[in-house]
Amino acid sequence: MKRELRNKMEKEIGELQKVIIQNDENNYFRDLDVEHLQKRVQMASFQYTTSCL
Repeated sequence: MKRELRNKMEKEIGELQKVIIQNDENNYFRDLDVEHLQKRVQMASFQYTTSCL
């Protein structure tokens, strides 16, 4: 009985760890996308400003 519960808990913990890692990876790539878009907006703003002068 204890062994079954232990195995079940280990399996569930492993699944939760996989979900956490996947979420961390998703957040990392989402942050990279945000950085990239911010740089593009900054460049577009700069180009617009310099073209108006």
